[in-house]
Amino acid sequence: GDTQMAVQYLKELAESAETPEEAARYRRRVGEAYEKVEDLPNARQAFLDALDHVRDDSEALDCLKRLAEAEEDWPALIQVLQREVGLWIGSRQIAVLREIARVTETRIGDPLVAMDAWRSVLEKKSHDIETLQHLLALAESQEEWGTFVEVGNTLATISTGMERSTLLRRIGLACEEHL
Repeated sequence: GDTQMAVQYLKELAESAETPEEAARYRRRVGEAYEKVEDLPNARQAFLDALDHVRDDSEALDCLKRLAEAEEDWPALIQVLQREVGLWIGSRQIAVLREIARVTETRIGDPLVAMDAWRSVLEKKSHDIETLQHLLALAESQEEWGTFVEVGNTLATISTGMERSTLLRRIGLACEEHL
């Protein structure tokens, strides 16, 4: 009753809003109203409608991420994060790319797609240690020995001491046994 009346009123305000930002704000309010009564599909649609008005509406994106995480809808979370990638540059963009790779690896559990996601991080920051370590572990687990050797060699150039020695030994064994 009351929620539907509020939603209808907010939708009318969004339709008559003078600026895209104002319309987006009203659409977010619609989403929040739906979220309060646990109507998550309509909440999600309202937040997407807000993005139709202002494509980089960080509040709407945050709401969509929150809904996806609460529902453990990892593909939906990836979609929101992919929208965010295009909005940022530099370290913020790299952080979002890392999050996509982490979610793909740990939540979705698709190692080959996760490898591609980690490679996207490397395209922006070629000697990122965390990324190289994840990619190395995934390549080894998937027996992608060419990738293992390539990533291992890159990681070895920025490693030192015992870590470097151990890594070079693993690379040598991989070459001898698998390539």
